[in-house]
Amino acid sequence: MVNELEKKGITKEQAYELIAIIRDEKPNFENRTLGTRAKKWCKDIKTIGLNVLSNLIFTIMYGLPPL
Repeated sequence: MVNELEKKGITKEQAYELIAIIRDEKPNFENRTLGTRAKKWCKDIKTIGLNVLSNLIFTIMYGLPPL
């Protein structure tokens, strides 16, 4: 996940921060929605849009083993 996010201009530190948030919040996989803290994190990232980043996160997560 970190490598894929880095391709979109997210730093490793930012990616690890997001991973910690996702682990704590347990996103709704069925509806593909992030928790409130993860959404706020995404809004604070200016390099790519919220919807693009949210979709990217779920695409990456579906391709990875469970957290």
